[in-house]
Amino acid sequence: HNKYGLHPEKYYRKFVLPSRTGKLLEFLGLSPNNGLKLFNMFIIIDFDNSGEISREEFRNYVNRFSSSKFTHRALENYDYGNNGSLTFEDFCLTMYNFCTYNEQMMSQFAFRLMDIDKTGKLLIE
Repeated sequence: HNKYGLHPEKYYRKFVLPSRTGKLLEFLGLSPNNGLKLFNMFIIIDFDNSGEISREEFRNYVNRFSSSKFTHRALENYDYGNNGSLTFEDFCLTMYNFCTYNEQMMSQFAFRLMDIDKTGKLLIE
């Protein structure tokens, strides 16, 4: 439950869908049900129930599945806003952008993450 004492789905349908965030989900072409899936994932990651995901919360969640250098660099690459955290809108945009990369875009993203010294070359350690 949240600060309004509502089940997440009821909160999502009552407050999120009619808001600016609901319009964003519609603009991105996400159905209300897919938006709810993202909302449920957001709630799981937002361990302290602050309504925002901190870098630490995101890292702790992702580390349950992968703790590679690539994963850590990818997490640091996200735009956490001025206060160092992701709102639900930020989270939706981040997931949408990442999930809509084609093979070439994903390759470029991965290369940029691993090109630490920005020389356009990868060094084998």
